[in-house]
Parts: sequence; structure tokens; C-alpha cells
Amino acid sequence: MEPVTFDELPGITDPPEGYLVTANNRTSNSGPYISLDFAGPARYDRISELLAPLTAASMSDMERIHSDVVSLRAPEIIESVINHASKFTHPWGDWLIDSLANWNYELSESSVEASMYAIIRRRWCESVGERLGVSTPNFGAPGWPSAEAASRMLADAAVVLLTDNKQGLIPGLELDEDLDHALSACVDETLTELQLRFGDNRDSWTWGRLHRMISPHLMASVIQEAQHLHPPVDGCPGDSDTVRCGTVIPERGERAHAASVARYAFDLSNWDKSGWVVPHGVSGVRGSEHDLDQRQAWLKCELLPMAFSDELIKDVEVSYFQL
Repeated sequence: MEPVTFDELPGITDPPEGYLVTANNRTSNSGPYISLDFAGPARYDRISELLAPLTAASMSDMERIHSDVVSLRAPEIIESVINHASKFTHPWGDWLIDSLANWNYELSESSVEASMYAIIRRRWCESVGERLGVSTPNFGAPGWPSAEAASRMLADAAVVLLTDNKQGLIPGLELDEDLDHALSACVDETLTELQLRFGDNRDSWTWGRLHRMISPHLMASVIQEAQHLHPPVDGCPGDSDTVRCGTVIPERGERAHAASVARYAFDLSNWDKSGWVVPHGVSGVRGSEHDLDQRQAWLKCELLPMAFSDELIKDVEVSYFQL
């Protein structure tokens, strides 16, 4: 296969909107073929929604966009569950359906609906994998895809089959009654799982308790003496489809598998008004003063001042080295 030349790549000059948006999404619906591994359009679409009404964007506007946790993928999934699931037997089934029907689709840390949505979605994907016999696929070279990659591919496909009303292609789900039984089972399993994990107090079933950001240090994962290098474990909002990304892979449950390594916004009219934040800190030395000094700001989705001019750098510098 010949490499794609630069001139053939999708592109645009002087977009009429006055800005460009990208969120790991597919940039063109036509050729040339580049890859199949793109994120869905939900994050791109949401960023575009938030940018459209702005005329003079400020740093606070950028913080708000960075922190947005509204899912544009959730409504069609929830609609499918509400419209097709009626045979659930759990005594709280009607409560779950009513809660999701009135949800604002924000995957905030305090949201109980976000937890139920995420587990229903995972249970649906697992049931599709079992029916298709592809829970542990092996394509191409041995060992590819990895369990995590296969899980993500299956989840994406399972959701598309449901929301595009193509579930009849799945063995055992040819009839509407079959789909009702399958989604009703997902409702029952979701409620039972949350009860077992968090108890009967439904107010405690919050997304922040399920969606924990675990960023294991590679050395700490294999060397006993290095375990202190692991960063803290914290609850965080968002999921794979929100602007504030906290990627979920069904193979690993609802834990945050990946998140933004850095957030930043540059003010081209005054560079000293720019902002940034990283998940841990500016030092890679665990136990030092600055190894976790941006952690709380990152969790709150706040941007810290970014110094560019010599004057501002001198105001904020902690130490100075001359090589």
C-alpha cells in the first residue's frame, strides 16, 4: 500500500466558522483510507456546540469547555432502553427508567444516573459479545487486538447496532420481544450490581465512586520497592464521549482508563494570559514539593497561569539555573 501524500489528506483553509475543532474524530467521510481507529463524533460535536455562540472567548470560557461533561451519545442509548425495556423484574426498575428519562446527560461525579447509564451500556455490550461469540477475538497476528482494544471495538459496534436499530443482525435478537428481554436483563443486572457494590442507599450510587482515575506508574507496577510512585486514585467526571474525557473500556469496568494529559488555552493577544494544567505536577520526582502540586486544579478543571514574558517569569520563578 502506497503512503497517502500530504496533498491527498483531508484539510480546509480559512474555515467559515473561524475556528478548527478536532477531538480524535474522523475528519472526512470519504477517502483516502488512513485508519479505522477514530473516536466517535460526540466530543467534536459538543465542542462545536459550545464554541458556536462565542464571539470573544475568554480564559473562563475555555475552562468551561474543557470541563464540560454532557454526553451527546447518551440520549439515543437511553431512548433505546426506555422504548424497548419493559420486562425487567427488579423492584426498582421503574425508578431507573424514570430517572434516566429525566436525566440531563451530564456525567458529573455526583450523578447517580450516570452510573446506571454506564453499567447498562456495558451490560448491553457484553451481551452482544456473547451472542456474536466475539468476546475474545483474535484477528490477524496472534495477540491482536489486545483485550482492551477488542473490548472498545465491541462496545462501539454494539452501541451502533442498538441506536441504528440494527440489533436484528445479532443472533437471538431478531424480534422486538428478544430486544425487550435483552435490555430488560441489562436493567435488572445494573440495579443488582449497584446494590451489591454500594448498598441499598441509591443516593450513594454516584459516578465519582465508580469512575476512578487510576494512572499506574509503569515501574511501580512491576517493582515492589517502587510502589510509592503510583499517583493517588481519585474519582473524576466524564467518560469517553464527553469533552472532559475520562475514557471507559468495558474490559476494565467503569474505571477511567485514560484522561487528558494536559489542558491548555493560549491567548494570542496576550500570551501571559494563557493557562495550563497537568494531572500531577511539574516535577517527576515523587515526594518533592511539585510532583502533585497541580493535582487538585486538574481535578477541578482549573487552568493555572502560564508565564511567557521575561517579567512574568521572574515574578513566578522558584529557582534559577544557568547552564
